[in-house]
Amino acid sequence: GIVKVGLYSNYTLIITSVTGVLSTIFGNLTASIGNLNAVETKEKKIDMFNIINLATFWLYGVCSICMFCVSNAFITAWIGEKYLLSYRELFIVVLNAYVAGMLFAPFNYRQTMGLFVYGKMRPVISAIINIVASVILGRKLGLEGILWGTIIARVTTNVWFDPYIVFKKGLESSPKHYFVDYLLKLVLFLVTGAIAFVASSVIPGAGMVSVVIKALVAFIVSNI
Repeated sequence: GIVKVGLYSNYTLIITSVTGVLSTIFGNLTASIGNLNAVETKEKKIDMFNIINLATFWLYGVCSICMFCVSNAFITAWIGEKYLLSYRELFIVVLNAYVAGMLFAPFNYRQTMGLFVYGKMRPVISAIINIVASVILGRKLGLEGILWGTIIARVTTNVWFDPYIVFKKGLESSPKHYFVDYLLKLVLFLVTGAIAFVASSVIPGAGMVSVVIKALVAFIVSNI
């Protein structure tokens, strides 16, 4: 509905602002990744992949956790409580941002390695899954279901496909380590997010000062 879309747009304003900055930072690495894949050894490429993947996990993870802990408090202080989404909906919004951010390393490695032919049908399949899942779940769960549809589409295509192609075709090694590492990072992200949320929730007040303090607490806890 129009009302729910209006509420959601306030959150996308916050999240796209933050992820836009992160996209700019990591986007500047693309040329360097291309040069790396053109001249360096397989071992060096794998090492740098792991470093970039860790950096994206760190920054996107911390920012996603902070957005989850602070967004509702910020919206309340900015325009009022009647414009809030539920924490369940906010969680899926933030999880979507995290999952999208974690695609940076495998996507850019596949692009700069020139492995285009292997992914020519992936966007089509992803779009079909996204539409079908969003319609089915949206009828049952509303906005929450539509957002889950996006996550399902990414998990069933992008999340596993790009890393698999990069490791099997580009780096000629097993992607098993990547997938185990991805799951461990996801667990760490969820546990850290829960701890940061509990820690920031004890901060009283509903004004901008409270929002800033909540953000600092979430930032410190998630980095630790």
